[in-house]
Amino acid sequence: MAAKRKNSSHGLTFFGLLASTTSFLRHRYRETAAVLLVAITLIGGGVYLWNWMGPSVNSDARYTLTAERVEVTSQPEWIPVDVKNEVLVYAFQEERSLLDRDLALQMKQAFAMHPWVESVRRVSKHSPPRIVVELTYRRPVAMVVVELDDNNRGLLPVDSKSVLLPSEGFDAEVARSYPRIVVADAVPTGTVGTPWGDQRVLDGARIATVLQSQWHAFDLNGIEEERIDDSGHPLAQTTFSLTTQNGTRIRWGRAPGQELPGEASADEKTARLAEYVRNHGPFGAMQTPVVLDVRNEAGMSTARKPADKNTPL
Repeated sequence: MAAKRKNSSHGLTFFGLLASTTSFLRHRYRETAAVLLVAITLIGGGVYLWNWMGPSVNSDARYTLTAERVEVTSQPEWIPVDVKNEVLVYAFQEERSLLDRDLALQMKQAFAMHPWVESVRRVSKHSPPRIVVELTYRRPVAMVVVELDDNNRGLLPVDSKSVLLPSEGFDAEVARSYPRIVVADAVPTGTVGTPWGDQRVLDGARIATVLQSQWHAFDLNGIEEERIDDSGHPLAQTTFSLTTQNGTRIRWGRAPGQELPGEASADEKTARLAEYVRNHGPFGAMQTPVVLDVRNEAGMSTARKPADKNTPL
C-alpha cells in the first residue's frame, strides 16, 4: 500500500508539472500574441498615417532638395568646372524631397556618371535635412596630342588610367603645363569618362604619373613613342623617350611595371634624372641638348651631342 501511495504521489507530481507548464505556455502565448497584435496595429497605423500625411511632408519646403542641402567632397583645384552644380542641373531638374527613399541611390548613380568622378564612396542623409556625398575625383596627369581636321594639333587630358577627361575649362597655357603624350594616330575610342582605349596612351600616362611631382623641376616637355618592340618577347611593349624644354632627349624605355630583364625600374630611372639635374642643373638651363639613356640597370649613359628626334635612337 505504501508503494502504491508513493507511485501515486509521483504520478500526481508529473501531471501537476505538465499542467503548470501548459498553463505557463498559454500565458506566454497570450502575451506574445498581444505584443504582436499591438505591433501590427502600430505598423498598420503608421502606414495609413504616412499614406495620409506623406505627400504633404514630402512637399514640405524644409525637405526640398536644393544645392545648399547637398554637401560633396571639396573639389581639387585642377577641376575647372563645378561638379555638384552640373550633376544637380542635369540629373535633378524636377523638384525632389530629401525624404525620398530612392534619392540616395539616384544621387550615387548620377555622381558616378560625371567624368570628373572616379568613384562615389558613400551617400548619406543627415539632420538638419541634407545629403552628404563622398567622392574620389580624377586627376589629369597628361595631355594627349591629337591631329585635328585642319592639320593642327589639339590636346586632350587623361588621368593615370588613361581615362579621357573633359577639355572644357583648360586654357592653352594650362594645357601646355602638362606632360604631352605623343603617339601615332592617337584617337580616343570612347567618350569622356571612359579609358582612351590605346595601350600606348595608358603606358604614357603611367610614365607621367611616376614623374608628376618632378616634371617641372626637370624641365620636361613630352613623352614620345619611340618604336614598337616586335621582337616576339612575351613582355615586349612600346618604348618611350622623354623630351625636354632645351631639346634634350631621354631614352626612358618601357612603362612602369613592364620593364624587361636588365632594364632599370621607374624609380631608378627617376632617381638618375634627379641626380643628373642636381649635378648639372635643370635641362631648360642647359645650352647644349644631350641624349641620356636611363634604361640600363647598370647605370645611365650620356651622349654630348644635339638630339635630333627625327633620327632613330
